Amino acid sequence: MRQLLATATLVALPTFALAQDAVDGTPPAAAREPDPTARGRFGMDFTTQYFFRGIRQETQGLILQPWGEIGYALTDGDDTMRGLDLTFGTWSSLNSGGSNDGADGSWYEGRGFIDLTAGVAEKWTLGLRYTAYGNPNAAPRRFRTVQELEVRAELDDRGYTGDVIEGGLRPYALVAVESAGEREYYNPGSTADTNAGIYGEFGVNPSFALGVRDDDLRLHVPVKLGVSLSDYYQDSATGKDEFFGYLDVGVEVRQPLAFVPRRLGPWNAFVGVHFLLLGDNCEERNKGSTNATVSGDATEFILSAGLSTRF
Repeated sequence: MRQLLATATLVALPTFALAQDAVDGTPPAAAREPDPTARGRFGMDFTTQYFFRGIRQETQGLILQPWGEIGYALTDGDDTMRGLDLTFGTWSSLNSGGSNDGADGSWYEGRGFIDLTAGVAEKWTLGLRYTAYGNPNAAPRRFRTVQELEVRAELDDRGYTGDVIEGGLRPYALVAVESAGEREYYNPGSTADTNAGIYGEFGVNPSFALGVRDDDLRLHVPVKLGVSLSDYYQDSATGKDEFFGYLDVGVEVRQPLAFVPRRLGPWNAFVGVHFLLLGDNCEERNKGSTNATVSGDATEFILSAGLSTRF
């Protein structure tokens, strides 16, 4: 546990220093400079369980997930393309529970990504992302290094849903192709589940103002469906692929932290609960054991919370 907290502190200190450099206050409109070319975000999330696309990773102990990203505006935008952004990001999972049966202790997972995002026409956003997933633990039952290419499309439908859902449904779809390695749970001794897969995801993220503090307090209801488009949710014993991976229904409350001094940056907090419904093969992986007599759970409830800021 001490190693986990020490690692989290090392991750948080550099990003806190960045926040200290934030400008205090906003200049008058006439004196404002153009939007900065570079901008960034970072934060720390806490969760009671970690499932990656419905696949069990960690269900015990303390789970901290620090992340950060910095983006660059490549164009100013026009009527055809609102903007073109290049983003570099990193994300980690620091676990104190049973997943740490490897050599590197609490650092269970680290990933980095490069993202190219274009705002097209008035409402659409298209993205292309390369992600490298690493498992520093290198534990025998966990994934090895994986590379993945993802394409996605999002629609900003605010205004289409009227006053009923004033934040819009914000529908999106993505397809992720494993170009090297496999992100699924690995069963040693089995050669049936070793194919790189193609993952599909469809979701919405409606939000509602709760009428508190000038509508700063908002309720989000993210819903996403994860499916296998090819060899993604394979049975670890037979290799049989299943189309349905999982359904994730969440309820989150998000709030800017107005009491934080401006010189420390605009901080935000959230708390939430997610309900997972797992497909048969994700349910089988959820037992956390290769023992065929042990049954996995088909449903899970996950509590989460987090802090983040931007600069």
